[in-house]
Amino acid sequence: MMPFHPYPKSEQVRHKRRTPKRKEKGRIKPQTYRAVFDRDGGKCVLCGRTDGLEMHHVIYRSRGGTGEEHNLVLLCKQDHMAAHRSREIRKQLEEHMKRLYPDKWEVPWKA
Repeated sequence: MMPFHPYPKSEQVRHKRRTPKRKEKGRIKPQTYRAVFDRDGGKCVLCGRTDGLEMHHVIYRSRGGTGEEHNLVLLCKQDHMAAHRSREIRKQLEEHMKRLYPDKWEVPWKA
């Protein structure tokens, strides 16, 4: 049996979440796409290709990485897939980001 509520659903007070969900923290905003694209010169940071470019989270979203400029790099499709397979490439990308953002970038976990 459904509990009785004196107000219809449309009039009930709805509370908004005060802190964004983890999923929202990892999403990339359009202005961030543009900033990363401009920063990386519209080229893959590993091989320099200009076609088939994708954004890559250096710290994965599942590990708490955010969709902010200091956690994103531009990679071509082949290098993006390779980055997900190879620990050496991920380490190389981490070092690249540490050079670009020494004050903001740190690894929050031990790999």
